[in-house]
Amino acid sequence: MQLYIEINCDSELWNGFLRNAEDIINDAALKIFYELGLSGILQSAEISVLLTDNESIRILNNDYRHKDKPTNILSFPAEILSAGDYTEVEKNLMLGDLAFGYEVIDDEAGEQKIIFHDHFTHLVVHGILHLLGYDHVEDDAAEVMEAIEIKILQEMGIANPYK
Repeated sequence: MQLYIEINCDSELWNGFLRNAEDIINDAALKIFYELGLSGILQSAEISVLLTDNESIRILNNDYRHKDKPTNILSFPAEILSAGDYTEVEKNLMLGDLAFGYEVIDDEAGEQKIIFHDHFTHLVVHGILHLLGYDHVEDDAAEVMEAIEIKILQEMGIANPYK
């Protein structure tokens, strides 16, 4: 299975982390695809990523979610998928777009007393699951999503973020 990741960076804040970001996204996506049984279905998948700052992600958050404040991550699925049911999925799948706001991620990592790398990795896993149709609106759905996140993060050497 081939994974294509297009990363656009419009903030110098990410300069020291760019190489890590691509490796993290690639590793997380492949682990998720394997866990969900997609690695045997997909021939290729594509994810577009924007690494940005508070001002740019605030504008996106306001434009698309009508929340005039910066956020850590925004997910824009290319198509509506049903979480866990990928029988009808295209073999070459454009998953969608993820946008990450550096300062919010950095602030949250500091508040949670974890390193930026680990918090960013959690958000990558979380965002990819959103692109694959998972959500956390209802408690049952949130439990399923969180269980997958915890398993993938554990495989990546990162502690349970929900403890």
